[in-house]
Amino acid sequence: MNKIGYLSTYPPTECGIGEYLYSLLRDMRDHNIFTGEIIVFSNKLNSLKKPRRDLNAYIIPSFEWGIPEYGELLRNVKKHGPFDIFHVQHEWNIFPKTQEFLDFLNELRNYVKRVIITLHTVYHVLYEGFKEIDKYHREICDLVDTIIVHSVLQEFELRSQGVNPLKVHRIPHGTTINPYISESKDVLAKKLGVNIDGKFIVVSPGFLREDKGLDILVKAVNYVVNDKGRRNVLLILSGTIQGGLPSLRYVRKAHEYIVSNGLTDNVLFMEKYISRDDMLRLFALADVVAMAYKLKEGKYSISGILHQALGSFKPIIGTKVSKLIEYYQLLPELVVKPGDYKEFGNKIIYVMDNYDKVLEMMSIVREYVKKTSWINVAREHVRLYKELLRT
Repeated sequence: MNKIGYLSTYPPTECGIGEYLYSLLRDMRDHNIFTGEIIVFSNKLNSLKKPRRDLNAYIIPSFEWGIPEYGELLRNVKKHGPFDIFHVQHEWNIFPKTQEFLDFLNELRNYVKRVIITLHTVYHVLYEGFKEIDKYHREICDLVDTIIVHSVLQEFELRSQGVNPLKVHRIPHGTTINPYISESKDVLAKKLGVNIDGKFIVVSPGFLREDKGLDILVKAVNYVVNDKGRRNVLLILSGTIQGGLPSLRYVRKAHEYIVSNGLTDNVLFMEKYISRDDMLRLFALADVVAMAYKLKEGKYSISGILHQALGSFKPIIGTKVSKLIEYYQLLPELVVKPGDYKEFGNKIIYVMDNYDKVLEMMSIVREYVKKTSWINVAREHVRLYKELLRT
């Protein structure tokens, strides 16, 4: 195996899929798991239109996010091929459900030996807005050699829709071991430019949008601070607003709630794109990570933010949603019903009052972090690539 091609968004694009691929390739290279040629056919950015090289791969901007036009991409693949493996990192808002995408997969086979697609999100057959998604999943399966998913829910949903089970492989999302967890809170706060003032730090990282449950978090903090009198709490909400005008209005309402309930000393918004390193610093700063995801039945994906939090070995309070199914299986004691701000608030108080006990509970996470470390996930990918080429 000498040459691998990837189709994906890629940094500096603000996208979890691009960060996923960056982390996968980083460990593939850092640990000499694959030393051959890697080319990433990335999305186009106004500031980066020409091919470039980073430490991991040669990057060729080749497609527009969300636009089902693949002519230039195919020309670039043909020019730089043939490839032993071509791996598509798929997300529905990047590569919409269209016949054009299926035609692209079919044409792609002319320039590669094996085609793999990772479906980072799998939809239930009855999910609103995706008519005949089961048929589309089966059509994708017919055009590729392997489908990779991250969770048991995704795997068995595809199988229930008639996708060939022999083509479905489950590889967990990778976990980053946080290099900053040994730094002091004062040093981390200074680097992040925040004033923590000795408070108990609750961090909720990632993009700011409604499904992240920001309204539940600020209500939970209001309950902890004003109803229960625990004023020594600081909630840090970080990330850019994602989702256009509806998300902007949603975040504005959260701001208004904070002001009207006198929580300006207890909630800090960091409304900006958080770099990879600063995200890890935030996790290292946290006493507890809060993930108040809202329920979206029939949309099966795995939280990349969860895996960054797991690698920081801090207590995590989550909600009982499919996106956090791994954590629910590991530590159901720290998972609450989605939408219940009082239960979430009480769980924050429980962690505050029983911190050493909760840290002991978190010991179960260590083995899972080791299993899902990026180095092991990279090895599993390359093992699968080689297996496919032998068949």
